[in-house]
Amino acid sequence: MKSGSLPVLLVEDETALRELMARLLERAGHLVRTAADASEACAAASEVGARFSAAIVDLTLPDSPGETVLNFLRQANGDLPLVAMSGMAMAGERFSLESGEPAYTLMKPFPPRLLVELLGRICPQPPDASAS
Repeated sequence: MKSGSLPVLLVEDETALRELMARLLERAGHLVRTAADASEACAAASEVGARFSAAIVDLTLPDSPGETVLNFLRQANGDLPLVAMSGMAMAGERFSLESGEPAYTLMKPFPPRLLVELLGRICPQPPDASAS
C-alpha cells in the first residue's frame, strides 16, 4: 500500500454514484471496497482479514437502513471513522449511532473534494512505508 492510501468501505446503492465516488477515492490514492446494500456491506466487513480505515455509508439503502450498517460497523470496530451520507442530513453535523457515538454526515450532493478532505481529517494515516 502506498503512503497516504487508506482502505475504505463505500456503501451506496446508486450504481453511477457508487462508481463515481469509488473512482474519486481511488484517484486520491485510497483502496476502495464497494457495496451496493447493507447485506454486502456487512459481509465485506465480516470477511476474515477485512480491515478498513473508514466507512462511508448511504443512509437510504434498499435492504436495510444505513443506520443498521453504521451500528454494525461500530460494534465490529469501535474506533472506525464513519461517514453517513444523506440527501436529508446537514453537511458537517454529526449523526449519532445507537451507542450515542457520533458519525460524520455529508449532505448529497456534495463537492467531490469534500469527501477526500473529510477522510484526510478523520482517518488515522497509515505508516509511511519508506520510513522502515
